[in-house]
Amino acid sequence: MSLRWSVGSTVFVVVSLLVAAVPTEARSLYGAAPASLRFDGGGEGLLRGGTAERVVSLQNQGEEATTFAISLEGDAGHWLSVASDMVTVPGKTTHPLAITVSVPETAANGVYEALVRITPAVASHDAEGGASSTIVQEILVPIKVHVTDTQSLRLTMTRISVPDLEVGGKLFVELDATNDGNVAAAPQVNAIVHDETRTQQLAMVSGRAGGLAPQTSGRLMADLGTLTLPVGTYSIRLLASLPDGEVSGGGPRDLYFDVLPEGTLAMSFADIAVAFGDGKAKKGDLVPIRITFTNTGLSPAVVGFKGLISRDGQPFETFSIEAIETATGATQTLEGFWRAEKTGDYGLTGALTIGPKRVETAPSTLEVPVKKDSPAPAALSLVVALAALVFVARRRGSL
Repeated sequence: MSLRWSVGSTVFVVVSLLVAAVPTEARSLYGAAPASLRFDGGGEGLLRGGTAERVVSLQNQGEEATTFAISLEGDAGHWLSVASDMVTVPGKTTHPLAITVSVPETAANGVYEALVRITPAVASHDAEGGASSTIVQEILVPIKVHVTDTQSLRLTMTRISVPDLEVGGKLFVELDATNDGNVAAAPQVNAIVHDETRTQQLAMVSGRAGGLAPQTSGRLMADLGTLTLPVGTYSIRLLASLPDGEVSGGGPRDLYFDVLPEGTLAMSFADIAVAFGDGKAKKGDLVPIRITFTNTGLSPAVVGFKGLISRDGQPFETFSIEAIETATGATQTLEGFWRAEKTGDYGLTGALTIGPKRVETAPSTLEVPVKKDSPAPAALSLVVALAALVFVARRRGSL
């Protein structure tokens, strides 16, 4: 479920999660891509004691949700890890499975092998519609891990930009980069701010961007702090560097940014998607809550979530997800977990937050469909309501 919302509008998103487990006809409609993985640090090997991550897309082309069992095997199987050894993928969708390798400090140089075994269990009825059987269709993803003792720390900058800010706001630098090395890289940004004509130096600022995993690309954001500058246009000379490493395209670069009156930069978000679990839950389950959104505003934002969980219509527990930095144009996912301790009908009412600000909303009235023939008396019927309001952030400096 997704939607787009604009300034000043209030939007409610309701996601119903059904509990019933429906038998799925056995078909050869499951797969994984890519079919194999190699952790090799871009050909130079992974550093001993280092970590790296790759993503496999689990494909379910069937009509019904399917649960996959994940097992990690082989000589280097104990180096691998996944978030959960059971993953449910809805019908006609793909699900990203992140596989992390952690190389022991004691590992010798060389190439090691492992195997990810993905087993979807599909229940199907026989020809006469009588007894059912379980057909197992295993998906095997071979993995090779190249280990070395030589560190390679290299970044390539493909884009550097400085978003405009409001009076009293924070100065951010956005870095689009590729980590060409075999260890995580967190570039340092040093900058000098001048007036528009570059005749007067006004400030020297610096900050460190978040880390980028080896052999990946992404957008990093460095917080250079709050500036006390009046409305106007300013010049900035900046340099992105790596201690003990090399940066291609990191500058020095001369750019411009504007300081705007308070209230100029509206915060706006689009493509909101809410997921409360994966469609099934039972008493005692740890239920994931995920909120995905895109920052369509004109400036970076620090976005979180605060809400209230109700049981059988009665609020009883607060719930929040820690805020994360979100660059302009970036899509992020807020993720938290909540344990269902008792049976009942559950709902979640809440709001996205920007910095310390919160959009207060009254609890929504929800019609919760509960099936009379629920197959398990301990099953939970879960409903999510997200109340999200786009508004103008009055002080960027408070983010």
